Amino acid sequence: MVSQELDRLAAEYVAAVEARSGSLPTVPYDPEWKSVAIVGRASDEQVYWQPTQRHDPFSFDSIASALEIELPKDCDEYFGHFWSGAIPVIWGARPFELLQLWNHDEENNLMHNILGHSLEKKRVREPLTVFFGLVDDARFLSVDANSGAVMLEEVGGGRPEEVAADLASLLSSVTAVAESGVDS
Repeated sequence: MVSQELDRLAAEYVAAVEARSGSLPTVPYDPEWKSVAIVGRASDEQVYWQPTQRHDPFSFDSIASALEIELPKDCDEYFGHFWSGAIPVIWGARPFELLQLWNHDEENNLMHNILGHSLEKKRVREPLTVFFGLVDDARFLSVDANSGAVMLEEVGGGRPEEVAADLASLLSSVTAVAESGVDS
């Protein structure tokens, strides 16, 4: 189940950061970019944060309805589970980041990005996907809207490669790490 794997990865990530630095993860403080994931001030410039369970509903239903499609419920579960920064993970020898939602503004940005992405996919007659992971500047991970399979895609097109049968399978095969190995 996606939410159980996210809980495991969040705990692994926080433990890895604490083992490396002796504290919770930090991000630069921005008074305009608040999140319930923020749990305290580390300094004038940094705040502590940790993945924090969401208690409000999240759904791609409005986008799915507008596009007259169905999206795998794994996508709702994935983006609706936490308020969090990206979680760096390793899959085999391949590092990537699990994109997460920091706040409602980022949720709105995600919806707009997914809508734009889906319209572009429709324009070029490719299957719709919902992105959730960043591999590097040129590649990202997504969920195929039809099959639920996890795909490795290239920015700007190219044939996607199936890398896992579904999102829960992929998440169960990765390990959270303290630092991102993603080149950006």
